[in-house]
Amino acid sequence: MALPLIDPVALRLFGLEIRWYGIAWAIGFLIVYFFLKNYRKLAKIKDSDEVVLVLTLFALIFSKLFAVIYHPDYLKNIFTLSFLRSGFASIGAFFGILIGIWCLKRKRKADPYMLFIIALIPLVLAQAIGRLGNYANQEFYGLPCDCFWCVKLDTCRHPAQLYEAFLEVLLFIVFYTIFKREFVKHSKKRVSKEKKVRMISVMIISYSLIRFFVEFFKDMSKVFGLNLTQWQLIGIVLVYILIVKPKMK
Repeated sequence: MALPLIDPVALRLFGLEIRWYGIAWAIGFLIVYFFLKNYRKLAKIKDSDEVVLVLTLFALIFSKLFAVIYHPDYLKNIFTLSFLRSGFASIGAFFGILIGIWCLKRKRKADPYMLFIIALIPLVLAQAIGRLGNYANQEFYGLPCDCFWCVKLDTCRHPAQLYEAFLEVLLFIVFYTIFKREFVKHSKKRVSKEKKVRMISVMIISYSLIRFFVEFFKDMSKVFGLNLTQWQLIGIVLVYILIVKPKMK
């Protein structure tokens, strides 16, 4: 028995194809938007629409930029709609959000630590939904395997997208539970900078560990036993621990 393949096209209207991958991105955007809107006061944000617009713009630009680094062949269609429909890179979105938060801090004097927290929590759930879109889009499948839950393509392969989606949903539940208990419940009190930094550290390191683990199931070229994403994750964690975190204290 193998997992079923899903038609990448959810709906066809007047010759246009609406794909599950695009629907997943739209749902992810709405999740981030309403999460920021609901908890904007914790980060001293007045206009949540502007924040979402800025963070989304930076996330899209950098996620596409990183996707081109992964897949240079995307540039062949840079002046066509195919370029817009091609994939995005979640690590690029992470860097885009960091830059967007830096810009908002300078312009709106928002709390950058809390803004990062309330942006990353829904982004993890949006990423999980995006992986379901990847599964429907029949891309990023894993290594060949003989397990009964495999996906039958050219051969049986690990449904690596589903592994990642499942772990990211669990991670979102953990993050949100901590957030509600430690920040929302005590919203009328001043939350220490140390507690915010600790929360950010837990989020970055735990997400990186999950992604690092799942990457072992993906069918990607490797250098010294690790693929490009894993090396990037190692770099992100090291830069955060050695450079960024000391400056946040």
